[in-house]
Amino acid sequence: MNRKVVVRATIIVSILTLGYLGFVLFLKASTDNEIKQADKLVNDGMALTDTVLKQYDSKLKNPWREKFAPILADTNKVELSAGYVITNRTIMDLVNYIDETLTLLIADERQKNTEIVNKVMIADKRASELKSRIGDALFQIEFFEFWSDEDKENLEKSLPLSLEYGQGIEKEKQSWETYHFDGVPLIVAKTLLNKFRKDALSTQDVVLELIYTKATTVPKNQ
Repeated sequence: MNRKVVVRATIIVSILTLGYLGFVLFLKASTDNEIKQADKLVNDGMALTDTVLKQYDSKLKNPWREKFAPILADTNKVELSAGYVITNRTIMDLVNYIDETLTLLIADERQKNTEIVNKVMIADKRASELKSRIGDALFQIEFFEFWSDEDKENLEKSLPLSLEYGQGIEKEKQSWETYHFDGVPLIVAKTLLNKFRKDALSTQDVVLELIYTKATTVPKNQ
């Protein structure tokens, strides 16, 4: 399936979760009973969204949830709200995977610490999966349809999380996995993983700040 299709489908699901259908029904409602049912759908959708956000935000102690509360409640900003939900979920999944990987990098004192790194990161393909998850996170974030060309340019310059690596172009680079984790000491591997973790959370802040600015800035023609 085309990656853009996947991103769009994810956004649609998030919009539905935010109670978009309830809002549509509310507009079409012609009786008090229908209005109450539509209103209940909106409230149920918002409650479900809040539960999902709390699941992710509580683990990260995300300061953005309260800041975004008025935006999540605004039915005219469902696409931007969906961007918030998707960004949180995507970054949370990546951070959780890094944390799981760090717990696996526990070496016996009698074992060469490069052996445990090679086993976990190379042989067990944790490095390959990490690369894939970083790539997916960047793809989902960069292809939100509400980004303007200027937004995309700003993101390209400012996102801390990246799959770029190595220096120089005169020699063919090793694979991303080999370059970062093959034969490296345990302390180096842990330092790299913690850097990716920090970059992921910093990326979350950059993206949410930009979404928040778009959601709270009055268009020039208004």
